[in-house]
Amino acid sequence: MEDRYTGLESYKKECIGLELANKLFNNGCDVESDCSWNIRSKKTNNNQTYFKIPAYNIIIEICSRNAIRFFGSGKIKDDKGRLIHIFNYHSLAVYNLFEQNKKQEAEDYIWDHCLFNPKNKESK
Repeated sequence: MEDRYTGLESYKKECIGLELANKLFNNGCDVESDCSWNIRSKKTNNNQTYFKIPAYNIIIEICSRNAIRFFGSGKIKDDKGRLIHIFNYHSLAVYNLFEQNKKQEAEDYIWDHCLFNPKNKESK
């Protein structure tokens, strides 16, 4: 199998990797994305087939535009005991990791806290 990113090249460094994209896709994430991973499947009868998996932009598509869909709309207490929207709390945590050039940690955080992770579906 071969994979290839498609989308604005300047977005590539801001988009999630194939591993997280696969997890989200396989767990029902149907949020649209401006970017994608094109996956080439096995060749059958001299025909090559491809399918697309969204490669969400971490800052624009996950932390801003679709934060509620990824993290929920409830409220939690922040580190100072203030009641804040859960999507703001998680979006800020992801943004801070990404800005510190910790993209893998940001992706891990997204998966650990997003509503598409089966362990989070059960606890909601």
